[in-house]
Amino acid sequence: MRKPILIGILAGAALVVGLALFGPGALQVAGAEPDLCASCHVMESNVHAFENSDSLHKTAISCSDCHLPTGFDGIMEKYKTGFRHIVTNMKGAPEEIHLRATDRQWVIDNCYRCHATEEHIQEVGRNACLTCHATDPHGDRGTR
Repeated sequence: MRKPILIGILAGAALVVGLALFGPGALQVAGAEPDLCASCHVMESNVHAFENSDSLHKTAISCSDCHLPTGFDGIMEKYKTGFRHIVTNMKGAPEEIHLRATDRQWVIDNCYRCHATEEHIQEVGRNACLTCHATDPHGDRGTR
């Protein structure tokens, strides 16, 4: 009876280590962004627009810095989002990808996290980021 429990614990530990080292959550740590994001044809134009924009962001941040929550929630969401994107592509991805409501809120929260001390944010309000900056830093690809 003890042997199956030990095997289960070891298998679970191996799964956790494997996901941490090789799963979608490890991609940012491994420096794979934005190249990995661009490997999907649906995201290619977004990444290309980001890399060719005039934005100062492109040399300082990764895709996850804007598009996912921070901390442990961000790591877990990166796994879920990565697997959702893989499944979506296997089913036949749409020609364009759009932000969901939760994605938009993460982007706004991350804008505010980095830019909260800027005076104009205090004037227009936290949720106005994408109203004025919908095409930053992806250019005409925007955040649709």
